Amino acid sequence: KAVVGRYTLTPLVAVGVICLLCGVGATALEAHYYRLYASMLDTNVRLASGRKTLADFPPEVGAYRRVQEVPISEAAIKALRVTDQRQSLYVGPQSERIIVTLLYWAPRDPRHLPNPWFEGPHNMDICYPSGGWTMLEDGKRDDRVPWLPGELVHFRVFSRSGAQRALLFWSSGTAFVAPSVTTRLMAMLQTWSMPHPLFVQPMYGVNVSAEVTQSVEAAGKSAQEFAEALAPLLREYGIGAVQMQ
Repeated sequence: KAVVGRYTLTPLVAVGVICLLCGVGATALEAHYYRLYASMLDTNVRLASGRKTLADFPPEVGAYRRVQEVPISEAAIKALRVTDQRQSLYVGPQSERIIVTLLYWAPRDPRHLPNPWFEGPHNMDICYPSGGWTMLEDGKRDDRVPWLPGELVHFRVFSRSGAQRALLFWSSGTAFVAPSVTTRLMAMLQTWSMPHPLFVQPMYGVNVSAEVTQSVEAAGKSAQEFAEALAPLLREYGIGAVQMQ
């Protein structure tokens, strides 16, 4: 039996009291997070409502011109639950072939999502190998670049069945990767006063892929040249770190 002040509680009553206190605490916690998330979600939804849709994305990016749409599979769109997307083939002045993938997720209430952790930008280091591509370590690097403030750009080279592609990709998910258990714990505690951006902010992913025809260096140069011309165009479409802050 448990003794509380002058009262003696049977095990069953003690369990009931503990469950009642836990229920009250959980209700208070939910109310706190609801107010916090609802306020920021409402603000972000209003800000995101002014963006242009990717259907209106310009046919020319620097010296490159769009020549063909490359549809994303219905299975991928359904799995990612992406709000807006476009994948296109651009050709450069020297017949360079660039495929650019643009993905955008509007702010959403995580309570209404079946799997909020899965729905968002995916890492090409996982997606490409899943499609049978092999990453070449010689072409792997991650850089902060002056032409894309606030982003970490990933440079990769993948090979499959004799074909090679040079990639540059970045996404809103880059900022959410926690390097250690301690950092993850601190990030969780910080959500008491600041909602996790994965749930209430817009998300995006950009992938620029160049076919290797002459050399990996030439393809990488073309991909970066295209990406540098692409970067300033993305803001109007809600894509990029700067306008999300």
